[in-house]
Amino acid sequence: METSILPVIAALFAAIAVFFLAYAILAPIVEKRRSSDAGPVDDKDRVGKYVKPMLNEFMPQMPSLSLGEKRSKKLEELIKKSGNPWRLNSEELVGIMLALGTAGAIIGSMVALIGTLPISPLLVILICAGGAGFYPLSVYRSARQKRTADITRNLPEALDLLTVSLTAGETFQPALISVVKQLPDSLLREEFKKIAMGIQSGIPLEKTLTDFANVTDSEEADSFAKAIIQSQKLGSDVTETLSQQAAFTRNAKETRLEEKIARLNTTLFIPLSLTMLPAFLIIFIAPIFAGLATGTSG
Repeated sequence: METSILPVIAALFAAIAVFFLAYAILAPIVEKRRSSDAGPVDDKDRVGKYVKPMLNEFMPQMPSLSLGEKRSKKLEELIKKSGNPWRLNSEELVGIMLALGTAGAIIGSMVALIGTLPISPLLVILICAGGAGFYPLSVYRSARQKRTADITRNLPEALDLLTVSLTAGETFQPALISVVKQLPDSLLREEFKKIAMGIQSGIPLEKTLTDFANVTDSEEADSFAKAIIQSQKLGSDVTETLSQQAAFTRNAKETRLEEKIARLNTTLFIPLSLTMLPAFLIIFIAPIFAGLATGTSG
């Protein structure tokens, strides 16, 4: 018994050592990061409201981590398209992942010390460390998916309203403001409002639409932005372009629904097969064993 506990104790102290090593690397004595650098914190952001001050107070400014240019760009893109729910930059996100992963390893070690488990203690430590370490990444990915779904769901209606306003004789900016007032409270409404305000403040339409296309992974939003930019450059009719984009987004939405319906049969087959397995065993395999038992007794 004592021999089996030794690897767990060693893993516990190794996890603690990794934690302090990570802290020493990520928290050199340099100028502390000021909370004002990140701008005002949204009142709805409960997690970032407490996480950010802790990072500013207890972990001085972290150096650029050796993430690699490709990995760093992916993290920055994820943060941007997720809306940055925790108000962190890429270095802080990686730092929290490392800290939570270390804490998960320590918790896993403590769980393994409680008593005999049906699985290996090392596996318990790895599961706890991996689950806790990748939790921030899963939060950001989930936020990105929600933002993409919001824009994809509301864009066809918004383009229809914009087309009607332009057909009535309004220019692009007044028509966009009119559409914003009619849209339900959603991410798309806020993004359209930003486009209108950007145009009003003198920002080129191409930049505002490009920024809009980069806030989510929606192919429809990207296609809409590129089509309007191309139409403005060529001087073609924006109304016709919007009508085509509205039809495109609606067809894309219907195609996704059809794909989900087509996958529904396969998805339902998995739980049904699990419920049918006991009946299959009873009907086909049980008589075989019963015959073998009868032959043996005879």
